[in-house]
Amino acid sequence: MHGRLKVKSTAEQQEAKRKEREKKLQLYNGATSKIFSKELLHLCGEVLAVNPDFYTLWNFRKEVFLQLQKSKSPKELQNLFISELFFLESCLKMNPKSYGTWHHRCFIMDTMPEPDWVRELELCNQFLKYDERNFHCWDYRRFIVKRANISPEAELEFSMSKISNNFSNYSSWHYRSKLLPVIYPDQTQPMGVSEEALLKGETKQAIDSISVFQADQRVTVSFLQHIQVGKTANIVLECDGTKDVNLPTGVEFTLAVRLIISDAEVCSARLHIPVGDNTSKRWVPSGAASRFSQELSAVKTETLQQELESVTQLMEVETDNKWAVLTAVLLMKALDPNKNRVEIMQNLHKLEALDIKRTEYYRDLRSKFLVEAVIDAMDQKANQGEASSETSSALNLSARDLTKLYHPELLTLVTSADLSNNRLRDVRHFSFLQSIRELRLSDNCVKSCQGLEHLPHLERVFLDNNQLSSPESLSALVTCPHLKLLDLSGNPVLDHSTALEGIKEMLPDVEIITQHTS
Repeated sequence: MHGRLKVKSTAEQQEAKRKEREKKLQLYNGATSKIFSKELLHLCGEVLAVNPDFYTLWNFRKEVFLQLQKSKSPKELQNLFISELFFLESCLKMNPKSYGTWHHRCFIMDTMPEPDWVRELELCNQFLKYDERNFHCWDYRRFIVKRANISPEAELEFSMSKISNNFSNYSSWHYRSKLLPVIYPDQTQPMGVSEEALLKGETKQAIDSISVFQADQRVTVSFLQHIQVGKTANIVLECDGTKDVNLPTGVEFTLAVRLIISDAEVCSARLHIPVGDNTSKRWVPSGAASRFSQELSAVKTETLQQELESVTQLMEVETDNKWAVLTAVLLMKALDPNKNRVEIMQNLHKLEALDIKRTEYYRDLRSKFLVEAVIDAMDQKANQGEASSETSSALNLSARDLTKLYHPELLTLVTSADLSNNRLRDVRHFSFLQSIRELRLSDNCVKSCQGLEHLPHLERVFLDNNQLSSPESLSALVTCPHLKLLDLSGNPVLDHSTALEGIKEMLPDVEIITQHTS
């Protein structure tokens, strides 16, 4: 204790303590030798045979084998490990997806003196027959393949055999996708795989599988488009060689404009601005392709065309196969959306009848394609110099059966939009239309004006024959400073006697149309 003088122990006392420590050590070693024994290995094995997910016992067995390595000969160890593998196999039959069992098997194979990798590969084949989606077994197979130095080509052939047995075996397709970059590497391609090997070889196998397994009712098509997640780009817009722009007022002038992305010039143009010109200018880089399609190489075009022909043949055999029809739509869109537009729309109408549970999806897809076609046409006119200030800022999508206005972020220069006689249910993303002056939404299904907030130039809104039922559904229009006219005829909100007064009080400077004169 503190404050007490330490008394030296005598030699006799030290000897007594030494003997006591030796006795404790003997007891400890004796106890641990009994703990890490074959008898206890058998005891915990009985528990694991009933419940293979007892992770603590697997860790204990691992410690037992590590201790036995110190006292057993290689031959004795080999026999113990072989017995353990048979035991593990019985546990896997009890639960083929036991994490602890598969992990312990990896430990045994890495630790035993003479592992039999060929037998383990056969074991994988056996368990993948039981369940071809058992990702534990697929992971273990990758472990075996790496340790046994099995060639990627052999594994690619194995994956194809599994696909031949079941074309919809996603696990086999995934395994194949990991092998292709190893066998046919090409770092210049987005997927890291040689384009010719991927398209010429893989697509042919996929098409052959489609022909054989028509009853499977699934068609798999891959479109290669590299998505660089998280990559940033430095975007600079220069006007007359400077980023600091001070445009003159009241005079005619010409402006040299350059767009630079990540230190590379994307496009440049000279814009002529007349005196008093308040209209927006649509600028499209010369020779630019469609915003919505990828420029295809000759190999990709040929491959997709061949696949379209194969799918078309499948459609002739199975006229009600929705997967074949949808695949044909996507292939035609990828190859040439303008040339195939009529057939694309016909097939989408056909899909609405074939797959009534997804009718809205096909209508949305059709709306998306229609809007993209109109935007492409506007870009093309601007590119060729055919668009006047009026036509380039006017959007007419009336009576197109639209369910949604896609890509509103590309319509910021539109000053007049006619979207009447469609199926639009909301206008949530219309806030992108920052140049809009006149908006026609007659004969739709709009229930709220949420999305029309803070449109600085909006003057006239036609919302007749929609589903606006309360003054609150119009509250977003309060934030539009230049709104002059609002057509509400044919809306349920006018059925309430006091509603009109509330709307006029909310929008005092706006002319409200409540009915049309015949």
